[in-house]
Amino acid sequence: MDNEISLVSDDEMPFDNREEAGMQLAAEIKKKRLKADFVIALPRGGVPVGNVIAIELNIPLRLCFVRKIGHPANEEYAIGAVSEHDELISDKEQVSEKYVQEKISKAKSRIDEMKKKFGHEYKPTELKHKVVILVDDGVATGACLKLAAKEMRSVGVRQIIIATPVCPSNTALTMREISDHFICILQPIHFIGIGGYYKDFKQLNDNAVERMLS
Repeated sequence: MDNEISLVSDDEMPFDNREEAGMQLAAEIKKKRLKADFVIALPRGGVPVGNVIAIELNIPLRLCFVRKIGHPANEEYAIGAVSEHDELISDKEQVSEKYVQEKISKAKSRIDEMKKKFGHEYKPTELKHKVVILVDDGVATGACLKLAAKEMRSVGVRQIIIATPVCPSNTALTMREISDHFICILQPIHFIGIGGYYKDFKQLNDNAVERMLS
């Protein structure tokens, strides 16, 4: 696979907000002359980033509903991810099966709720043999994007471009492996959490996402 990376040093200023990060990613995609048929965003944080990219590239935006499964000792640390049809759970973590199953059940209920509220879900038939840009507002362990990429491959996309504003350098290795092109503005060695690279990283509520999609 031909993977393309944009590197910025650790001491660069963070992104203003998700929309500004989306503008930077769109500029990188244009600079590399990459063409795509759809932007596939992971809600909720990926929506403002993906929406800007879709507008700048003049291509449709679709959503891939994936939810993180957090570690019981730290909800922000993902031990896996869940979609409507599949799940991807790390076998490296010592977590009880009961905990995992409870989290999977809650995640799938939340996915059903988001699908009804947001719409814009991708249709497998429209993605077959297409090039997609898979977008989130940042990557930590990469669990959600790994599952989303797996779903994209399962419906027969031709190529996957993963585009994200920030991703720790060690996780970037995995992102390159699961994509055909990897676009990332900031790949810090000493990762401080996605929100640490944004001046404005406010929590998005459902209403805000609905407004963007409308």
